[in-house]
Amino acid sequence: CAEDVRERIRKIYCTDGPGFRPEIRRDSAYDKIEDRIVKILPHSSFIGMLFERETKYQVVESKRLGLNQHDPFSWIVREGRFVQAPDVYKSRKFMDQAINDWILTLSEDQIKMFTDTLFYVLEASEAEDLVKMGEDKKKSMLGMVSAMKGLDDGVKQGVKKILGSLFEIAGEHALAEIDQKVKKLESGFKAGSNGT
Repeated sequence: CAEDVRERIRKIYCTDGPGFRPEIRRDSAYDKIEDRIVKILPHSSFIGMLFERETKYQVVESKRLGLNQHDPFSWIVREGRFVQAPDVYKSRKFMDQAINDWILTLSEDQIKMFTDTLFYVLEASEAEDLVKMGEDKKKSMLGMVSAMKGLDDGVKQGVKKILGSLFEIAGEHALAEIDQKVKKLESGFKAGSNGT
Protein backbone atom coordinates (compact mmCIF):
# COMPACT_ATOMS: atom_id res chain seq x y z
CA CYS A 1 0.00 0.00 0.00
CA ALA A 2 1.01 3.63 -0.22
CA GLU A 3 3.50 4.84 2.38
CA ASP A 4 1.02 7.19 4.13
CA VAL A 5 -1.45 4.28 4.47
CA ARG A 6 1.30 1.93 5.66
CA GLU A 7 2.27 4.37 8.42
CA ARG A 8 -1.28 4.21 9.85
CA ILE A 9 -1.22 0.40 10.22
CA ARG A 10 -0.66 -0.60 13.85
CA LYS A 11 -0.79 -4.41 13.62
CA ILE A 12 -1.40 -7.12 11.05
CA TYR A 13 -2.65 -10.42 12.45
CA CYS A 14 -2.05 -13.56 10.41
CA THR A 15 -3.73 -16.67 11.79
CA ASP A 16 -2.10 -19.74 10.19
CA GLY A 17 -1.85 -18.12 6.75
CA PRO A 18 1.02 -18.87 4.33
CA GLY A 19 4.00 -16.58 3.81
CA PHE A 20 5.29 -15.13 0.54
CA ARG A 21 7.78 -16.29 -2.06
CA PRO A 22 11.25 -14.74 -1.50
CA GLU A 23 11.03 -12.49 -4.58
CA ILE A 24 7.75 -10.96 -3.37
CA ARG A 25 9.27 -10.23 0.04
CA ARG A 26 12.36 -8.76 -1.64
CA ASP A 27 10.52 -6.58 -4.20
CA SER A 28 7.79 -5.23 -1.90
CA ALA A 29 7.96 -3.04 1.20
CA TYR A 30 7.54 -6.11 3.42
CA ASP A 31 10.61 -5.30 5.55
CA LYS A 32 9.15 -1.86 6.38
CA ILE A 33 6.11 -3.40 8.08
CA GLU A 34 7.43 -6.79 9.22
CA ASP A 35 7.81 -5.70 12.88
CA ARG A 36 4.04 -5.03 13.02
CA ILE A 37 3.03 -8.52 11.82
CA VAL A 38 1.81 -10.97 14.46
CA LYS A 39 1.72 -14.48 13.04
CA ILE A 40 -0.01 -17.20 15.06
CA LEU A 41 0.26 -20.91 14.21
CA PRO A 42 -1.01 -24.13 15.79
CA HIS A 43 1.73 -26.59 16.81
CA SER A 44 1.00 -28.89 13.85
CA SER A 45 0.69 -26.12 11.24
CA PHE A 46 0.95 -26.95 7.53
CA ILE A 47 -0.65 -24.00 5.71
CA GLY A 48 0.97 -21.35 7.90
CA MET A 49 4.47 -22.76 7.36
CA LEU A 50 4.35 -22.50 3.56
CA PHE A 51 7.06 -20.04 2.41
CA GLU A 52 8.18 -19.47 5.99
CA ARG A 53 11.91 -19.19 6.63
CA GLU A 54 12.84 -16.37 8.97
CA THR A 55 9.46 -14.98 10.03
CA LYS A 56 8.84 -14.80 13.76
CA TYR A 57 5.66 -16.56 14.82
CA GLN A 58 3.79 -17.54 17.96
CA VAL A 59 2.80 -21.18 18.36
CA VAL A 60 -0.42 -22.09 20.17
CA GLU A 61 -1.90 -25.32 21.51
CA SER A 62 -4.93 -26.83 19.77
CA LYS A 63 -7.63 -29.28 20.89
CA ARG A 64 -7.50 -30.99 17.50
CA LEU A 65 -4.96 -32.90 15.41
CA GLY A 66 -3.53 -32.60 11.90
CA LEU A 67 -5.34 -30.39 9.37
CA ASN A 68 -8.14 -29.81 11.87
CA GLN A 69 -5.76 -27.51 13.78
CA HIS A 70 -6.19 -25.00 10.92
CA ASP A 71 -9.52 -24.07 12.59
CA PRO A 72 -8.69 -21.20 15.00
CA PHE A 73 -11.72 -22.13 17.13
CA SER A 74 -9.78 -25.27 18.11
CA TRP A 75 -6.96 -23.18 19.63
CA ILE A 76 -6.87 -23.35 23.42
CA VAL A 77 -7.57 -20.12 25.33
CA ARG A 78 -6.95 -19.73 29.06
CA GLU A 79 -7.58 -16.52 31.03
CA GLY A 80 -8.21 -14.56 27.84
CA ARG A 81 -4.97 -15.63 26.11
CA PHE A 82 -3.89 -18.39 23.74
CA VAL A 83 -2.02 -21.22 25.46
CA GLN A 84 1.51 -21.03 24.02
CA ALA A 85 3.43 -24.06 22.73
CA PRO A 86 7.27 -24.06 22.54
CA ASP A 87 7.36 -24.46 18.72
CA VAL A 88 5.85 -26.24 15.74
CA TYR A 89 6.32 -30.02 16.06
CA LYS A 90 9.84 -30.99 14.96
CA SER A 91 8.58 -33.66 12.51
CA ARG A 92 6.16 -31.13 11.01
CA LYS A 93 8.93 -28.51 10.70
CA PHE A 94 11.09 -31.01 8.81
CA MET A 95 8.33 -31.74 6.30
CA ASP A 96 7.44 -28.04 5.93
CA GLN A 97 11.08 -27.25 5.09
CA ALA A 98 11.11 -30.01 2.46
CA ILE A 99 7.88 -28.72 0.90
CA ASN A 100 9.17 -25.12 0.82
CA ASP A 101 12.46 -26.20 -0.81
CA TRP A 102 10.47 -28.21 -3.35
CA ILE A 103 8.08 -25.36 -4.22
CA LEU A 104 11.02 -23.00 -4.79
CA THR A 105 12.51 -25.38 -7.41
CA LEU A 106 9.39 -25.18 -9.59
CA SER A 107 8.93 -22.90 -12.57
CA GLU A 108 5.88 -20.61 -12.73
CA ASP A 109 4.19 -23.00 -15.21
CA GLN A 110 4.83 -25.99 -12.95
CA ILE A 111 3.41 -24.15 -9.93
CA LYS A 112 0.29 -23.19 -11.94
CA MET A 113 -0.20 -26.76 -13.17
CA PHE A 114 0.34 -28.22 -9.70
CA THR A 115 -1.98 -25.66 -8.03
CA ASP A 116 -4.74 -26.15 -10.62
CA THR A 117 -4.50 -29.92 -10.26
CA LEU A 118 -4.33 -29.75 -6.49
CA PHE A 119 -7.47 -27.59 -6.29
CA TYR A 120 -9.24 -29.85 -8.78
CA VAL A 121 -8.41 -32.89 -6.64
CA LEU A 122 -9.31 -31.06 -3.40
CA GLU A 123 -12.65 -29.90 -4.84
CA ALA A 124 -13.42 -33.53 -5.65
CA SER A 125 -13.35 -34.24 -1.90
CA GLU A 126 -16.56 -32.13 -1.70
CA ALA A 127 -15.30 -30.61 1.57
CA GLU A 128 -16.04 -26.90 2.03
CA ASP A 129 -12.70 -26.35 3.76
CA LEU A 130 -9.67 -28.16 5.22
CA VAL A 131 -11.41 -28.68 8.56
CA LYS A 132 -14.36 -30.51 7.00
CA MET A 133 -11.98 -32.51 4.83
CA GLY A 134 -10.24 -33.74 7.97
CA GLU A 135 -13.53 -34.57 9.66
CA ASP A 136 -14.72 -36.93 6.90
CA LYS A 137 -11.46 -38.48 5.69
CA LYS A 138 -13.01 -41.53 4.00
CA LYS A 139 -15.41 -39.51 1.83
CA SER A 140 -12.70 -36.94 1.00
CA MET A 141 -10.15 -39.61 0.01
CA LEU A 142 -12.63 -41.45 -2.22
CA GLY A 143 -13.43 -38.21 -4.07
CA MET A 144 -9.75 -37.32 -4.51
CA VAL A 145 -8.76 -40.80 -5.74
CA SER A 146 -11.62 -40.67 -8.24
CA ALA A 147 -10.47 -37.23 -9.48
CA MET A 148 -6.88 -38.45 -9.93
CA LYS A 149 -8.14 -41.23 -12.20
CA GLY A 150 -9.82 -38.66 -14.43
CA LEU A 151 -6.72 -36.55 -15.01
CA ASP A 152 -5.26 -36.13 -18.47
CA ASP A 153 -2.16 -38.33 -18.97
CA GLY A 154 0.09 -35.30 -19.59
CA VAL A 155 -1.05 -33.59 -16.40
CA LYS A 156 -0.77 -36.85 -14.47
CA GLN A 157 2.84 -37.27 -15.66
CA GLY A 158 3.62 -33.67 -14.67
CA VAL A 159 2.15 -34.18 -11.20
CA LYS A 160 4.19 -37.40 -10.85
CA LYS A 161 7.39 -35.51 -11.75
CA ILE A 162 6.58 -32.73 -9.31
CA LEU A 163 5.82 -35.21 -6.52
CA GLY A 164 9.01 -37.09 -7.41
CA SER A 165 11.06 -33.93 -6.85
CA LEU A 166 9.28 -33.40 -3.50
CA PHE A 167 10.24 -36.90 -2.33
CA GLU A 168 13.80 -36.36 -3.54
CA ILE A 169 14.11 -33.15 -1.48
CA ALA A 170 12.44 -34.82 1.52
CA GLY A 171 14.94 -37.67 1.17
CA GLU A 172 17.86 -35.22 1.14
CA HIS A 173 16.52 -33.57 4.29
CA ALA A 174 16.11 -36.97 5.97
CA LEU A 175 19.71 -37.93 5.08
CA ALA A 176 21.05 -34.58 6.37
CA GLU A 177 19.13 -35.02 9.64
CA ILE A 178 20.44 -38.58 10.07
CA ASP A 179 23.99 -37.37 9.34
CA GLN A 180 23.70 -34.69 12.05
CA LYS A 181 22.44 -37.26 14.59
CA VAL A 182 25.33 -39.63 13.76
CA LYS A 183 27.86 -36.80 14.21
CA LYS A 184 26.34 -35.89 17.59
CA LEU A 185 26.50 -39.52 18.70
CA GLU A 186 30.11 -39.83 17.51
CA SER A 187 31.17 -36.63 19.32
CA GLY A 188 29.36 -37.80 22.48
CA PHE A 189 31.05 -41.20 22.24
CA LYS A 190 34.51 -39.58 21.78
CA ALA A 191 33.90 -37.22 24.72
CA GLY A 192 32.83 -40.17 26.89
CA SER A 193 35.81 -42.34 25.92
CA ASN A 194 38.28 -39.46 26.57
CA GLY A 195 36.98 -39.13 30.12
CA THR A 196 37.54 -42.82 31.01
